[in-house]
Amino acid sequence: MTRNMTRKTAWIVPLAAALVLFAACKDLKTPAQQALDSVTATVNAVVETATIYAPQDLATLQNALTGLQQSFGLKEYQKVIDQCPQVLGQVDALKRTIEARKSELGTAWSALTSGLPGVVGAIQSRVDILSQAKKLPAGMTPDMLASAQQGLADMTAAWGAATAAANSGNLVDAVAQGDQVKLMAGKVMSALGMAVPPALAN
Repeated sequence: MTRNMTRKTAWIVPLAAALVLFAACKDLKTPAQQALDSVTATVNAVVETATIYAPQDLATLQNALTGLQQSFGLKEYQKVIDQCPQVLGQVDALKRTIEARKSELGTAWSALTSGLPGVVGAIQSRVDILSQAKKLPAGMTPDMLASAQQGLADMTAAWGAATAAANSGNLVDAVAQGDQVKLMAGKVMSALGMAVPPALAN
């Protein structure tokens, strides 16, 4: 009799355990969903800026968010709750990286704007003088002058693009374009027989 009772009631323990586990999962689902939603919104808020200033760090953060979403899909709600603060910490670190990058680019852009317009102006003046000269200096040919004129036109266009990028808030493209202008300016000045400042010789 006792043995039969034991057999008949043996299923009760695992069933009870399963019910407890189900209840626990059900209780954790809502806070896990809330935590995941909060993290998702926080990540989405930095995507646009991070895409410009820290794309690699953004990719790492988005991978972490994908991991949370996968854990939620597997009903690993406690894992989601435990890991959400870590991902939020990654968001904070990304924000600091963005601000540092902005500061770095701001300094670089300030240096470009303080020097390049004067350099371009000096090149323009030299090209104007040579274009009006009845005879070109020794070592200067009409083809060399034409090349310098084209280089000046390219520099002017590139600097205009750099300025437009800066005005729109995209210092990444602004500094990249400005650096190209520096390289072009050094080459054109050298071709024109002008003294090339050390900052343009690199």
